[in-house]
Amino acid sequence: MPLLVRPTQKGNSNMEMFLGILLVSVGGLVMGGLGWPMKLMQKFQFEHWWFIGMLFGLFIVPWLITLTMCPNAFEAYGNVETSVLLKSNLFSLCWGIANVILGICFVRIGIALSFAILTGVGVSLGVTIPMVVKPTGLF
Repeated sequence: MPLLVRPTQKGNSNMEMFLGILLVSVGGLVMGGLGWPMKLMQKFQFEHWWFIGMLFGLFIVPWLITLTMCPNAFEAYGNVETSVLLKSNLFSLCWGIANVILGICFVRIGIALSFAILTGVGVSLGVTIPMVVKPTGLF
């Protein structure tokens, strides 16, 4: 299957590069600032802060975005096969567990080392697992 690449105009390539660098920079700032509020909230324990972050980041904000952008979300979910919903919820549960473990790593070994380990393991598994699961190379 050939890759489909959208041709770009020569004048737009600088703007696209600028937007790409801007998005990567904003993403880096957000990732770097993730653990910063934990240092400001000295009177709360790690579990209190992480519970609030996970509650908003994994439940409240996604559902608000889903229900505002897709008013028939529940009807759409009703049309999805049960096996697909079960698999996606299983992966969501694993994602939530990984977030809690990441928060524990922040407290135990520090933010910088936690992100270094997370990035290394995530990239290596993210490359190898699809090749093992689908050996055809078509992800």
